[in-house]
Amino acid sequence: MVIKLMNDAKIEFMDELEKTIMSNLFVKLTLGKRRGGDEALKNIYITPVALRGRNELSFLYRYATRDETKNLTIDKGLELISEFLGSTFLSGHLFSTDQNIELSYSRKLKPRISKSKPTFTRVGSTDHDKKKSRFIDAETSEYLKALGVVSANGRVAKKKEKKFRQINKFIEVVDALIRSSDLINREHISVVDMGAGKGYLTFALYDYLVNTLNKEVTVVGVESRSEIVDLCNNVSREVEFDKLSFVKGFINDYKIDTVDILIALHACDTATDDAMFQGIKAGAEVIVCSPCCHKQLNPQLSVSDANSELISYGIMRERQATMVTDTMRAMLLKSQGYKTNVFEFISSEHTGKNLMISAVKHSRNPNENEIFAKIDTFKAQWGIKTQHLDKLLRGK
Repeated sequence: MVIKLMNDAKIEFMDELEKTIMSNLFVKLTLGKRRGGDEALKNIYITPVALRGRNELSFLYRYATRDETKNLTIDKGLELISEFLGSTFLSGHLFSTDQNIELSYSRKLKPRISKSKPTFTRVGSTDHDKKKSRFIDAETSEYLKALGVVSANGRVAKKKEKKFRQINKFIEVVDALIRSSDLINREHISVVDMGAGKGYLTFALYDYLVNTLNKEVTVVGVESRSEIVDLCNNVSREVEFDKLSFVKGFINDYKIDTVDILIALHACDTATDDAMFQGIKAGAEVIVCSPCCHKQLNPQLSVSDANSELISYGIMRERQATMVTDTMRAMLLKSQGYKTNVFEFISSEHTGKNLMISAVKHSRNPNENEIFAKIDTFKAQWGIKTQHLDKLLRGK
């Protein structure tokens, strides 16, 4: 990193900003460290946008409870940015495909410029008029070509059409969760994908976070098979996803210190509970799981005589065990301050099970005792003596 102290730092910064915009290297500009005025206004995010064939700047004003967007011509936008810097905002962070540049002001309003290597390798789509039909573009996603989902000419392979739909649906789901959480305001997001497999979704999420949401990210895929780990790391290097890596490990013994998004898709039986527990303890803002193989509670199920037929047939007992298990998981996530949802996810080519549990952190002080009391009542109704996530959270 190169740091420069100078009286005309703001002039240099504005010159660099205009140069990157005119050279089509501009990714985004973040104005932060709000100074006085409307305390509800936290940040302003400026990105390039194409409107009616004309290049403009889109200003996203982020308030405590709402967002407002205004589009300005480049000249008017640059003029407004110059007015903001050093008065309304004491920090401006410019991201381009050439370099990162930050202008910051001290308490005495002395400006400083720092430059570092670029975070982003390409500019995201600026077409405001064209409605996006998919979150992931098959033609431009080199990692999908390397993973065999897309052919060299940019067409989805016939046998991978379901997988491509699943990838797009997954990104759609995660995008909605991010936008409903505190993560939408974060510059950096960390992700751990427990049981990443061949990494289709892991690669797609990295691509979307970096090149569409313009976030700085660190993504780790955890996979137990060495050959798959090697394959995914080779693809990551090939497509220059510098902050995406895969490691060999198992869900129940891979330790996470902190994480923003925890993902575990099709983890077998109690491995889903281990993943959820890791996410909770690591302070994840978003948890996304697609459970599989609900074995633990099946043999424990018992109901009153009036409802005995519900579990008298094998297939019905299996389905009841699935519903009881995932209902408990949703309740347990609520006990830890998460807003939860259980819904049907698009079927993958690997399994017919498509239930998904999502959780977004919304409360730092949940009424844990009250929710645990409801869980105990629920367990008694179904004859449940022990459930893995419940046991982990209660420490017994």
